[in-house]
Amino acid sequence: MTLINSVILKCPNCSHLLEVIELQSFHLFKPEMFSDGKIDSTSLIPDVSEILICTKCNTDFWREDAICLNPDQDSDPGALPANQPSGLFLSFNSDLRLSISKYYNKLLSRGFADTYDKEVYLRTLLWHGLNDITRYKSRASKGVIAEQEGLLRDNLNKLISVYKPRYPEEVLLLAEMHRELGEFDEAINILGKVNRDECLSAYKQILGACKKKSVSVFKIHKN
Repeated sequence: MTLINSVILKCPNCSHLLEVIELQSFHLFKPEMFSDGKIDSTSLIPDVSEILICTKCNTDFWREDAICLNPDQDSDPGALPANQPSGLFLSFNSDLRLSISKYYNKLLSRGFADTYDKEVYLRTLLWHGLNDITRYKSRASKGVIAEQEGLLRDNLNKLISVYKPRYPEEVLLLAEMHRELGEFDEAINILGKVNRDECLSAYKQILGACKKKSVSVFKIHKN
């Protein structure tokens, strides 16, 4: 069962009241997991982004930086619904898929992610967004593909430079970053440090992709 709560936040830029949703609990129905860590599930679970856009002043802010005014109330008649990046760029068109990635990249370029956790979160969103063109087999021009590949390489190199894996799944993701860059020997070396008991299926499939010299994101199949 998916439980959703509505809360009122104050925009940290203009102080306008905004209504946002929070997931209190949810159930993943037939989830699909990909090698880059993205999980696709039922569309009944709404997207809850840590990055919001004020409907009043049209500026971006982190959800955690806004003041929550009424955690015990359901709504406020004077509040406007906050926007989320995925809502502004929602499309199956490859050009618009690239647009949301360029939006994330622009946030990074201006120093929007000012902590380790924020940078990893935002660079992971960018990684997933760039891979979506391949993931969902979107038709794309040579120009879009070239720009996507350049952004992906730049983002993965920067993500690797700051990434500090703490759990087996994160070590696996670090190996995946190197694999998608074509650094297969380094990816295999990192895979050797993974606790295979906790993620054996993904480990085997990413290792197999390394041996095949494949750099594309792919769906992880359950054994």
